[in-house]
Amino acid sequence: MQDSIMIKDALWSQFGASLDMLENAIHMCPDEHWDTALDFWYMSFHCLFWTDYYLSVEPNKFEL
Repeated sequence: MQDSIMIKDALWSQFGASLDMLENAIHMCPDEHWDTALDFWYMSFHCLFWTDYYLSVEPNKFEL
C-alpha cells in the first residue's frame, strides 16, 4: 500500500512539474513567436484544454 502511495505522489509531482514548465514556456515565449508556422499559441491551448478536460470529474459535462 505504501508503495502505491509513493508512486502516486511521484507521478503527481512530475505532472505538476510539467504543467509548471508549460506555464514558464508560455510566459517566456516572445510575442513574435506566438503566431508563426509553429503555432505556439495553439499548442499551448491544446495542452491546457485537454489537461482541463481529462482532469474534470465528468468529462461528458465539460464546457469550454
